[in-house]
Amino acid sequence: MLGTKLYTVNPEEKLLQIDKRISKTNAQQANQAILSLISTTVETTATIASLEASADSRTQLADDIQRNRYHRAQSRNDMKAGLWSLNKQRAFWSDAVLRKTTLAPGFYVEGKVYFERNECAATCLFSVPVNGTSFDYSFEQSLVKP
Repeated sequence: MLGTKLYTVNPEEKLLQIDKRISKTNAQQANQAILSLISTTVETTATIASLEASADSRTQLADDIQRNRYHRAQSRNDMKAGLWSLNKQRAFWSDAVLRKTTLAPGFYVEGKVYFERNECAATCLFSVPVNGTSFDYSFEQSLVKP
């Protein structure tokens, strides 16, 4: 809409969201480790109990155990990949994005500033306040679709 004010994405909020997701993933990993230990114990007990079972039953049990091991390994790998991705995102929002800061005279800071995209806007005027002075930047937006 014409004249709509858009604010930058707050890096501190993004970091907090990512930290919450990292914490949740770490808790899921701990739960997964406990479930894996329980599952392995149950599988060992079932294997010992099946020693006198028929060959078909033992084969079925071995297949079930193998399938469970595969799913546990896949789940572990998915969580590791998710945690790696979250850590990369956190590093980006922590290091590459311009965050609110105070600079002494003669120093400078650089980084990226992100805005939520407004597909309806053909042009945008960004106003950046610094020490009571407003710096205005005008941009034209083009949406390129493949």
